[in-house]
Amino acid sequence: AKKVVQQIKSSLQPFGNSEKFCAYGNIATNKFAVDKLTELHRLGVQLIHCPQQAGKTDAADRVMVVDAMNFLLRNSEGATICLISGDNDFAYLLASLMDAPKWTTVVIARHAVRQSTLNENADANIVWEDLLGTEYDAKSDKTCKSKRNMK
Repeated sequence: AKKVVQQIKSSLQPFGNSEKFCAYGNIATNKFAVDKLTELHRLGVQLIHCPQQAGKTDAADRVMVVDAMNFLLRNSEGATICLISGDNDFAYLLASLMDAPKWTTVVIARHAVRQSTLNENADANIVWEDLLGTEYDAKSDKTCKSKRNMK
C-alpha cells in the first residue's frame, strides 16, 4: 500500500500539494486485512466507509460526488481535484468543472478506459499501469508483470 500511495502522490505533485486523500468503499464487506487498513491510515489515506443497500452498488459513487462538491465549495478560489476511477458516471462532474478555468481535473484510470468520456472531460490523464510500473495486457484486459521496482 505504501508504494502505491507514494506513486499516486508523486504523480500528482506537478498539480500542487495534496490536501486530502480519500478511498471509498464498503469496508465492512471487503475483507481488508487490519494491517493494510492501519497502513493506509498511517499514510494519510482517509478511508470512507460506504455501506451498500441491497440491490444498489453506487453508494461509494454518491458519497464521492457529494465530497467532491463539498471540496469545491470550500475551495472556491480553485484547486486540483483527482479522481482515481474508470467509471464514466463521473464524467458529468468533470465536464461541469471544465467550464471553471480555476479548477484542474486529473483522472487516473486503467489503460482500458483511456478513450472514455471520463478522460475526455479531464484536464490531465494518468494511466494506472504507467503509475504502478506495470504493463497492460489487451487480450486479457488485465494489468500484468512489473516493469520496474517501486521504492
